[in-house]
Amino acid sequence: MMCTSHVAGALTVGVGFAAVLDHAPLPIRALAVVVTGGAGLLPDLDHPGGKASRSLGFVTRYLARAVKEVAVSVYQATRTDEDPPGAGGGHRKLTHTIPGALGFGLIALAAVLAHPLGGAIVGGLMCGLMSLGFRSLGFGFTLAGGWLTWWALGTYHGWWWAVPVAVSLGAMAHIGCDAFTNAGVPILWPATRHGQRWYRVKTPATFGTGSVVETQVVTRLLWLTLGCTVGLVTGVLPALVRAVAHG
Repeated sequence: MMCTSHVAGALTVGVGFAAVLDHAPLPIRALAVVVTGGAGLLPDLDHPGGKASRSLGFVTRYLARAVKEVAVSVYQATRTDEDPPGAGGGHRKLTHTIPGALGFGLIALAAVLAHPLGGAIVGGLMCGLMSLGFRSLGFGFTLAGGWLTWWALGTYHGWWWAVPVAVSLGAMAHIGCDAFTNAGVPILWPATRHGQRWYRVKTPATFGTGSVVETQVVTRLLWLTLGCTVGLVTGVLPALVRAVAHG
């Protein structure tokens, strides 16, 4: 899927995660939403030429190169004879698996626990990636996200775990969305199917990334779902339905 679609899908998951954190302070809940939304683009850092890999200049470019090398190495080390011999540049390999999504969360966990600045970097990076879903947001949003993370985690120490959880949830949302595309995802890895460890799973009905179906139907449905989820969580949607029902 395209960046906009992934951000919409991940933000929806983020809103749901924030709803679960009903006893958390509002800044933590807001942080959970934006971090999940940004993490919805993390798996595509395995594609150095992709939009996500070029989003924050040299920072994401170098990250993408490192992620690609790891993805290719893991693929070659774990593939079976039934898997294609080439890694295809590393795209839709390790980062598009459940262990890969959990790995992103563990990296975020290490950064958050290492130093307050580490948490700020994670938050800033996630906000920077999330901005790809909104044309009007820029580098300032990245800085604001870093500051929000640093302040929120410093003020509400007991909620530090929400950031790494949000990162893994966002990455998993990305994988789930890509399962609806023609290429599918190796979500079963490291288990094998049909003799392949990197067998790509996809839904019965799929579409091409960037196709008319995605841009005109799927993306709009994802943003509509996000809006409905926000309305449901905040109570606005039930109130609106009651108001309409009672005339």
